[in-house]
Amino acid sequence: MKQPVSDSNRALGQIVDENVHAIGQLVQLLDQMPGTFYRQCFGFRNQHVIGKHVRHIIDHYSALLTATSGAGGLLDYENRNRDLSLEKDRRAARDCLEETVKALRSRFEGPCADELNMRHNSAGKHQTVKTSVERELVLLASHTIHHMAIVGMLAEQAGVKVSSDFGVHPSTLRYLEGHTNGMVYLDTFKNRYPHFVAMGKRDFGMDRVHLDEMVQICMVAPMAAEPLEWGSKELAALTEYTPQEQQKYIDKQ
Repeated sequence: MKQPVSDSNRALGQIVDENVHAIGQLVQLLDQMPGTFYRQCFGFRNQHVIGKHVRHIIDHYSALLTATSGAGGLLDYENRNRDLSLEKDRRAARDCLEETVKALRSRFEGPCADELNMRHNSAGKHQTVKTSVERELVLLASHTIHHMAIVGMLAEQAGVKVSSDFGVHPSTLRYLEGHTNGMVYLDTFKNRYPHFVAMGKRDFGMDRVHLDEMVQICMVAPMAAEPLEWGSKELAALTEYTPQEQQKYIDKQ
């Protein structure tokens, strides 16, 4: 007889699904990317390489899977595998990502230990801190999406078509969905930024709010989500998107 799924197992499964979805998007991009682009150097100092970001993503999942392979495991992100062949070989990296998905599914499909010990290096001094599988999977989802945003920008520079939701955090997608599904705006929404915003003053003590700051306020306050990284692709996309919504609202008046 199949046992009912507990709330904690269901929540863990949802977090795993978020990671699997992001990894799946990355696999799809690698499938359409020539191997030369995967190894190509970008930037003024030629230090940005798609393969390095992909290998870095794989390393972090590998660290968590290693730490949870048996009782008493120690999570150590600093001493990672760093398999340099994954930076050069697109197909090998792609296959490794698919194996990572299978491992995440099988490892965390049922109950797992609530606590997890993590080795942390602070200014050269090592210490063990308490964490949990759930917390680390949440972290890895954000970490993966952050690096995917960079991968997406590099791929576009190389002429590869990248989907609009690639490297965009789910909280950002929820923000966009809320605004495109008939959200009701206050009349002040037609005011061009920067300007006074009551919520900005009340909650953050800001006399004037710029557009990118308004996006961050909406992420933190109404949506109760983490703020986006300053200078990130997600924040830039929302900052560019909002004036378009403003104009639609003004045109309807």
